[in-house]
Amino acid sequence: MPHRESCRISTVAPIGFGTAELVPDPSRSSGWVLLIDGVAQSYVDLDDPSHLEFPYVRQIALAVEAFFGATGGAPVTDRPGACGATAEHGAPLRVLHLGGGGLTLPRYLAAARPGVRQVVVEHDELLLDLVLELLPLPDGHEVRIELGNAAQAVLAAPDATFDLVISDAYEGVQMSLDVATAQFAAELARILRPHGLCVVNVADDPPLAFSRVQAATLR
Repeated sequence: MPHRESCRISTVAPIGFGTAELVPDPSRSSGWVLLIDGVAQSYVDLDDPSHLEFPYVRQIALAVEAFFGATGGAPVTDRPGACGATAEHGAPLRVLHLGGGGLTLPRYLAAARPGVRQVVVEHDELLLDLVLELLPLPDGHEVRIELGNAAQAVLAAPDATFDLVISDAYEGVQMSLDVATAQFAAELARILRPHGLCVVNVADDPPLAFSRVQAATLR
């Protein structure tokens, strides 16, 4: 059901790692921006989860589509340059999201890839409660949400569990340092299935020193 404009008001609330604000987008009748300490973190269109407003989110979606194909499950093996897959072709992807935010990408993947099985690990309980109350997930989703620490969740995961891991774990506007180590990168590789994909969101400013460190760490 479309969300009526009359119900759309900004909400400000304290969360575990700062202050969150949900602001309606005046240009889209069902669009919302999540800000933390004044910095835009997520954009959600409740009526159109395929709308990805932020460029970095679109880049993640493009990486997933390039690797796994535009639709379906396991990596497409009959395309030039495509990665092989050990999972049965077309099987639903198993996805781990480290960091929830506004749950933009879980919504997108649920709409774009019906049957995808997703786990979201979010450590800020107050933020999670706010998002689920004001920006609820659609009916019929297969998204399991766990409250906890991203690094600990990865350590506890069995080997070769996920086809796709999206690491977007932040404490407020800062990337959590416990997900920025070589040891953590090795754990990510361990829980990925053969030929799986890991995507890491890194926030940085020129001269991009932290991004270089992260690239070297993952390499």
